[in-house]
Amino acid sequence: MRGEPDVTLTFSESWQGKVNPLVLSVCGITKSSRCVSGSCGGPRTMWALEWHPQPMGKVFFNGKPEDFIHREPRALHLYATGCRYGEDTREAELPARETYWVFTGGEAAGLERFVDNPERFARFRDPDELAGKLLLESVRRCDELGQDAFWTVQALFAQTLALLFASQRAAGFDYLLTSEAPPRSFSFEVEQYLRKNIAGRVGLADLAHYMKTSESLLSHKFKAESGVSPITRLIELRVERAKSLLLKGEKLKAIALATGHSSEYHLSRNFKTVTGLSPAEFRGGGKPLHGQASIG
Repeated sequence: MRGEPDVTLTFSESWQGKVNPLVLSVCGITKSSRCVSGSCGGPRTMWALEWHPQPMGKVFFNGKPEDFIHREPRALHLYATGCRYGEDTREAELPARETYWVFTGGEAAGLERFVDNPERFARFRDPDELAGKLLLESVRRCDELGQDAFWTVQALFAQTLALLFASQRAAGFDYLLTSEAPPRSFSFEVEQYLRKNIAGRVGLADLAHYMKTSESLLSHKFKAESGVSPITRLIELRVERAKSLLLKGEKLKAIALATGHSSEYHLSRNFKTVTGLSPAEFRGGGKPLHGQASIG
């Protein structure tokens, strides 16, 4: 920890709406006091990604201290929109270093796949400090350059996202970051094709042709690996993209076109099926976003 600067920097609001995903603020602090911090609210579009090199006590969810996990050393925590959590540092090894980014656009970046759980949370064990080094570097750059560190921080964030998507799932919301890229699965290749063609007309025949297999084998193998059919996954991806565009204020007709829906009605029907909300309800209401408990 010695020599590491304490930094809290929020970038100019002029970047909002122009860069997506977007790191809005960088924070690197040394914690020396033991306490229990309750959940706190924040704008419902915010996400947080936090890293700590030492044991940091516990994190609990939904205002229930008994519903906790340990904040293990060399771990990266992803808190999504809708996550309500608090921190208990009474058992932490203090003083301890904590570094985090607050950002928007997690949905557009594809991070929803990691937080599809009631807690809206994911933990990435980082034994080689692959992501940790990137977050620490962002703090150093902000300390040196201030607002001029903007693009360097966005680049470090993009490198970190690449690490997350190359991670290996362990169990539940736990993942492992590794420098060895795992082989791409059949379902991964299919999903990449779906993402690239999210606005077009995509059917099983197109997917089967791309994957050089039959439609029946395609459906069977994809569902065996992912748990859903290829078309169901395509609908989910389109709704993920629609969420991002709704939060940016795009009109429903334009969103339908951008997400491969034949009409606003078609979009609304799929959106309601996946989320339980209409596009208007999602844009105008829903649960408030809670950001990282230590922010503010």
